[in-house]
Amino acid sequence: MANMKELLPKGGYTVKTVGPSRDWEFSGNNGTVKMATDSVQFEGYEQFWVDVNRAQDKPAPTVGEVLKGSIEQDEQAKYAPKFAKEKSGGGWSGGGGGGKASPGAIWAQNVQVATSIVDSFYTLTGKKPKTFDDYLLKIKAVAPKVGAMVDEFVGKAPKAEATTDTASSESGESPAPATTTAAKPKADLAVEDISDEELGDW
Repeated sequence: MANMKELLPKGGYTVKTVGPSRDWEFSGNNGTVKMATDSVQFEGYEQFWVDVNRAQDKPAPTVGEVLKGSIEQDEQAKYAPKFAKEKSGGGWSGGGGGGKASPGAIWAQNVQVATSIVDSFYTLTGKKPKTFDDYLLKIKAVAPKVGAMVDEFVGKAPKAEATTDTASSESGESPAPATTTAAKPKADLAVEDISDEELGDW
């Protein structure tokens, strides 16, 4: 994520305008995952059209709604700014228990992290995607690997006592829950080792 810069710090941002929505999908470990990206303007920051990701079965942001998080963009400003939803308890880590995230919220996080990894890869190698569709295909291929990597870490983590992170639960961005099924694909992914040759058609 070193290639991302923060445009606006963490806080509550009021939606002023909701623009067009773009639907997209990718194949996850449990089938097709349907996502949407909404273009939003926030009060006082109308110079930015900000991408806000969500699962397609979740409602789009509404005018007057307050979203909590920060706004960031790639250092070269090649892509629209992105809204990074506020996460409590250190991102992926945290207790299980009540308030588990929905599959859509988990995949939205995976896609957000995959986007940062792909952006970092392009920045570090000095390469550029040929088209926007190629860029999305790279993210689509990396997102399941992020999920598998997190599942693997969760499976190896010592069982925590039932301490529910209520702040995460209430924000709708709970850490990925530990599932009873082990991740099928093994994540042998180290960011510094990524190359197009090794990944092939990703």
